[in-house]
Amino acid sequence: MIAIQHIPAARGNDLPPDSKPYWVVNDPYRSRELALLHRLGIRHVLAGHWHVGTTFTADGITWHVAPSTGRMLPWSGSLGFAMHTITGEGQVRTEFVPLGQ
Repeated sequence: MIAIQHIPAARGNDLPPDSKPYWVVNDPYRSRELALLHRLGIRHVLAGHWHVGTTFTADGITWHVAPSTGRMLPWSGSLGFAMHTITGEGQVRTEFVPLGQ
């Protein structure tokens, strides 16, 4: 099983330093969500929200965060989308596809 949601519950290293709670699901909801994801055996979450295409592992889950197709942030790279390939064994491979400039 995989999960799909808009805001990640963990923070990747590709974000600039910022103490605002905007970037991730915050406690107490974060802790409750992570407990549920682990109980369900979720190992991969497809997410968005950051306008940055990145993949990272945190809290025992690999987070696949899609870039934006319509609005770039100053530090977010190029516009594009994420193409996810999911195997029958539940492995997820993410390829970031840039949109033509």
